[in-house]
Amino acid sequence: MIKITLTIMLLIVTNSYAGCRCVCMDGQVQAVCSSTLDIAPICTPRICPIETPSIAPIRTPKVPPIGTSGCVQKNVA
Repeated sequence: MIKITLTIMLLIVTNSYAGCRCVCMDGQVQAVCSSTLDIAPICTPRICPIETPSIAPIRTPKVPPIGTSGCVQKNVA
């Protein structure tokens, strides 16, 4: 009787991990489950890839040199 109970408990625990997986979120490894009833596994530590920024970098303003109102680039021979 005890062996049957332990076998059933082992099957339930093994199947509860089926809906969970370890993924990188916000730079950290976290368990993500498809149901709130699933038991989250212990995720092994690993390095998550660096995410590209979602916004474009700020452009530096182009200011003409002090004392001038504008500049023009010319080739001098």
